Amino acid sequence: MKKEILLKKRSKDGADVAGPYTTVVKHGNTLYIAGQAPLDLKTCEIVGETIEEQTAATLDGLKTVLEDVGSSLEHVLNMTVYLTDMSEWERMNKVYAQYFPENFPARTAVGAGQLWEGIKIEVQAIACLPD
Repeated sequence: MKKEILLKKRSKDGADVAGPYTTVVKHGNTLYIAGQAPLDLKTCEIVGETIEEQTAATLDGLKTVLEDVGSSLEHVLNMTVYLTDMSEWERMNKVYAQYFPENFPARTAVGAGQLWEGIKIEVQAIACLPD
């Protein structure tokens, strides 16, 4: 079984990615989603200043990408959350819980030290397609 590239752009109608990577790769029924940040999917401008605003923008972008390839947040199996400031973890977690109110994905949160200038959060996900 080989990998299938499902989405090369930031979203179906979004901007091109900024490097040599693919936004969504499919292998079998599993989707591997590249890091999503609080960026407008069309303009690539940072959305929000606070960790709450940036978390919502990041997860909204992830939701869009998943829906573009026929999946949804309900089908996220695993998440890695990168934070520039681990002291903001609790505030991020409150917003995150609004997007994943039940059937939580497995998750790891990592202090990233520094992401792109002005970005406080980035997430990477593994999801599946619906049965």
